[in-house]
Amino acid sequence: RGPGPKVLASSSPAPFMGDQGNSLTLVLTLTLEDLGRASILLTTMTKFAGRGTFEKLLVVVPNHQMKIFEVVLFSLPYSKFPIEVVGEETLFEKFNPGWSKYALQMAIKLKVAAVVGTRFYVTLDADVLAAANMAPEDFVRESKGNYVLEARNSHPMWWDGSKRVLKVEDAADIDDPREGFGVTPAVMSTAGAMMVVGRVKELYGDDYEGAWIGNFDDTWWSEYTMYRLTLNFYGVFERLHRPLQGVNLSCFNVWWEKDLPWHGELLFGSADRGQTSGNAAAEECEQDKCLFTVLQSTSGITVANIAKQLNELGVF
Repeated sequence: RGPGPKVLASSSPAPFMGDQGNSLTLVLTLTLEDLGRASILLTTMTKFAGRGTFEKLLVVVPNHQMKIFEVVLFSLPYSKFPIEVVGEETLFEKFNPGWSKYALQMAIKLKVAAVVGTRFYVTLDADVLAAANMAPEDFVRESKGNYVLEARNSHPMWWDGSKRVLKVEDAADIDDPREGFGVTPAVMSTAGAMMVVGRVKELYGDDYEGAWIGNFDDTWWSEYTMYRLTLNFYGVFERLHRPLQGVNLSCFNVWWEKDLPWHGELLFGSADRGQTSGNAAAEECEQDKCLFTVLQSTSGITVANIAKQLNELGVF
């Protein structure tokens, strides 16, 4: 066991190190309601994360819950990477508790870049589980972050809303997966995320956070669509990212109730992946190696059910 979680209560920028190669930071946004799922995520991360793959894990939580998370995280195994607890309010210049919680969680994934000290970071949430042994090259190759091919027609409202917020035109083919970007878990460039925040601040001035996050109900942006559009606008996306190849960032995902049952045995057992015809979530895994699986809480799958399956499959 390493030292207990460090508390990062200041929004002072981390010393960004441009020459850190493939070193990565993990970013996880949590509230106390997520704790059961998060404990499974952290346990699987401890099992599968290669030593040295991740410099640290930043856990971003509501300020009034920081002390509780310090105690809880100290009791969990995380010897392969240190944990730092970050108060979410410290990431914002004019934090507003009335902001949409959904919008806040997305904005955090961009604003957190100010306290990330590595060139790239991997976003997580409590609905994610680690599923395979991980190495730096699974996330970053040739100094470029791997990104998931996902066509813009999957979430057209997010792309349209992000264009309005950013005041950009982008005529990319909405049916071309290479022109999109995946969802959590995702590999983000620290410099790239800071460009997004900088663009919004340039457009809206001192109250940019309110104009951006506070007006979410009118715009329907997402962190990843804003990210891709901003990097396209500045002409740097292909300098920072490359299409994911040879490995799946996530698969056998359960987004909705219709995706159940979850095929955990296909990730952790010896079951034949060819026996999943008709289940779209299971069929999306095209490579042998799948780093994560997403088990959305809104699908109805419970923490107890996940833990039972993982125990039966010998993951724990």
